[in-house]
Amino acid sequence: MKNRVIWLLIISLLLIFSLTCIQTHSQVERIQSNSINYNLNPTIDDIRLNYEYHSAIDIYNDVDLERASSMGFGTIDDPYIIEGYWIADDPFDGILIRDVTKHFVIRNCLIENCMNGIYIDNAATSIVNITNNIIINNDWGIWVIDSLNAIVSDNNCSFNYMGIYLDTTGYTIVKNNTCNYNVESGISIENTLGLEIINNSCNYNQNDHGIRISNDDDTILIQDNSFNYNPNGDGMYVWNFGHGTMSGNSFIGNQNGMYLESTNYIILEDNVFSDNSLEGASLYYSDDFTITENSFSNNQNYGLKMHESRRNGVHHNYFYDNNLGGTSQAYCDGTSVIWYDIVTSEGNYWKSWYNGSYPIDGSAGYYDIYPLDLDPPEIDAVPDIEYLFGETGNNIQWNITDLNPTTYTVYKNFVEILTDSWANGVPIIINIDGLDNGTNVYQIFALDAFGRSSLDTVIVTVTAVIREFNGETLVIFSGLMVALSVYLLRNKKKRNNY
Repeated sequence: MKNRVIWLLIISLLLIFSLTCIQTHSQVERIQSNSINYNLNPTIDDIRLNYEYHSAIDIYNDVDLERASSMGFGTIDDPYIIEGYWIADDPFDGILIRDVTKHFVIRNCLIENCMNGIYIDNAATSIVNITNNIIINNDWGIWVIDSLNAIVSDNNCSFNYMGIYLDTTGYTIVKNNTCNYNVESGISIENTLGLEIINNSCNYNQNDHGIRISNDDDTILIQDNSFNYNPNGDGMYVWNFGHGTMSGNSFIGNQNGMYLESTNYIILEDNVFSDNSLEGASLYYSDDFTITENSFSNNQNYGLKMHESRRNGVHHNYFYDNNLGGTSQAYCDGTSVIWYDIVTSEGNYWKSWYNGSYPIDGSAGYYDIYPLDLDPPEIDAVPDIEYLFGETGNNIQWNITDLNPTTYTVYKNFVEILTDSWANGVPIIINIDGLDNGTNVYQIFALDAFGRSSLDTVIVTVTAVIREFNGETLVIFSGLMVALSVYLLRNKKKRNNY
């Protein structure tokens, strides 16, 4: 009877376990089945729900443009509107607009897997506004050609062959776009007349540059963009244009941060050039630049290189750890280049430079004769010192460097013992003989002309002399110890007898 109960219990447990496994396996299969398609790209799948699916849109004249628009009258104040569509998987263009004269806006569309996401050709008398679209996985994301007054803003043009391409355009604004992870450049612009490129992201593009610009004939503004981590190209490549300002941009982790050729009359200010595998900024045959308030740091070669470039002014820039192991952080072989501000007689900051004029590599033999001093005095640290009481010839020697030295103060045990002026590279020597046994704290406090300071502390320890025993002294000492021991033993016996 007892054995039957045991067997029944075992069989019941096995049945329950089997049913549980079958149910669990069925749940897993159902979960997997429901998620196979969704998990291919859940982010895009979710986004697509916000759009109305539409076949490719081809517009060849103003009549076609009016028919394709959901609202508007084609005027400046009330342009035609094309919006809200999801267009995908077309072997030609997602939206093509050609030979129109009316004003129009393309906005809030998702276009993927087409030849060109948006292609605009010959809208020369129109104001073209392409804004807030997602354009991914196409050959060209946005292509505008032979058109004036284009505004391309707030679009995501990533994962295409080319993000944004403008050719033969005028007075164009390219603003707040994301153009990352494209096969070639994030943005490419040719033959433009007037251009503003503001706050765009052109990062991680694979086989070309973050942005490529050529043949611009009028004022250009390139401001607050990131051109970073384009591994096989430059952050910015520019050829043959002039008159403009490039400010507030970052050029990090590219080959050259910036490469400019045959480019003139540019203000280059407040940009960051860092961690590029070649130069931070390279200027070839580029004249009449003002280069100021830029940061050049940790570039493999020169922070700034100028070849056959003339009449450029370079001042108030910051150079940190470029061309490590070389003799200079900058290179120049052009003519009439001035490495300081002629009004203030202030040059550039070169990290850890304390020796007068700063040499610039290159056959022209330039110097920054007014290098800026932004570092506090540099004190070579002195190790702690220990000597025996009565020894002589003990000193603390401090070596201090700075471009603009003024005064120093020495403290012993936190009490001032000396204040004097100091000269760059001339050692300060403090004698510490004659100290009593014990520990003393010596400190030096160095100032430069700009009020920057440095402090170094040295602990000086003096120890007592321990004399060595000679043979005669040892015999006497041993005899005294024996006599003392005999005396103590006799006294102990007497106390025990009592």
